[in-house]
Amino acid sequence: MEVKTFKYRNKEEEAYRILKKRVNQYFKDRGITKFANTQVIVKAILIVLIFIGSYALIMSNHFSPLMMLLLAIVFGIASLMLGFNIGHDAAHNAFSSNRRVNNFLTSTVYAIGSSPYVWKIRHNLNHHANSNIPEYDWTAYAHKKILTGNSNKIISKLSHYPHIYTPFLYSFYFIFLTFYKDFEIFYTNKIGDAYHFKPNLTEQILFPASKLIYITFIFILPMLFLSVTWWQVIIGYLIMHMVGGFIFALVAIPPHMTEDAVFPTVNDEGYLNHSRFTHNLDTTTDFARKSVVVNWIFGGFNTHVIHHLFPNICHVHYIALSQILKDTAEEYGFNYKETSLWGAALSHYNFLKKMGQTTISNDSTYTENLQTSKN
Repeated sequence: MEVKTFKYRNKEEEAYRILKKRVNQYFKDRGITKFANTQVIVKAILIVLIFIGSYALIMSNHFSPLMMLLLAIVFGIASLMLGFNIGHDAAHNAFSSNRRVNNFLTSTVYAIGSSPYVWKIRHNLNHHANSNIPEYDWTAYAHKKILTGNSNKIISKLSHYPHIYTPFLYSFYFIFLTFYKDFEIFYTNKIGDAYHFKPNLTEQILFPASKLIYITFIFILPMLFLSVTWWQVIIGYLIMHMVGGFIFALVAIPPHMTEDAVFPTVNDEGYLNHSRFTHNLDTTTDFARKSVVVNWIFGGFNTHVIHHLFPNICHVHYIALSQILKDTAEEYGFNYKETSLWGAALSHYNFLKKMGQTTISNDSTYTENLQTSKN
């Protein structure tokens, strides 16, 4: 694998070293591990049961088309929660101390149309290592193309109104990943110019096979055995994923794209003019940090800063650890950003609106119209 890399100009701060000590001490004092506890395991079982149960009820063909649509939405939300709470933690080796268990649980993303191989490259290797760096982080790069109108002529004409069209596009996020982005990454063997890789023979077999199996369960079997038309199956799938995709976007995108978003750039020497600790504080915002319900449903995505700093720790610990992070950051004079669930959604909307109010013609202008990281 070839990787386009950069370095942090500044050395690790004392605050980050102290934070790591305090996090380790947290687990030591309580005699617990950083992995999933009984609560998370029970939740994972419940999610899987809802996921399988809702699909089984649909395929029983004992319900009206409207009820099957409602069950499809439940199935879609269960798929979302499966990815948030099981696949995501397992892909970071944060669910269990046993890597075989983590690998097995990561494979649950096959059930939602994804690929563990592509997931780890797209999310773990690319996004986590390069968050909000447009030249490296594919999510930041994709947003830049949409917001600046550089993706195509149609988007270019609409580029002054991203707060109107972008939320609509978010509804198709999962469909975009499942049927386009996964294929692009896998068969071009790269993510932009940052990562170049070659899947082994096993992955070359598993990827298309898993996609075919997913299509079989999601489209072919319902079309064959349900008393609905083929177009009703497709509409049901679209509605299911539009709901799931929109919810996902509301949770996963705002942490990196609020009004005070920072999109640092790598200089000509290959450096970012700050440290890893500062980078994650600058580029990430927490929301509803103390909410047990939000943490439970979305697998800790709302406490995103601590996740980026300690991705190998299970999300069940994030509420407590985020308080340690906040206290440490404030003690050493760093800016820890947090807001409410509504505040995050509103700030992201205002971010989109702000980008539409400025005529943007090139990469440098895009960056200038956002806050840049501290030197």
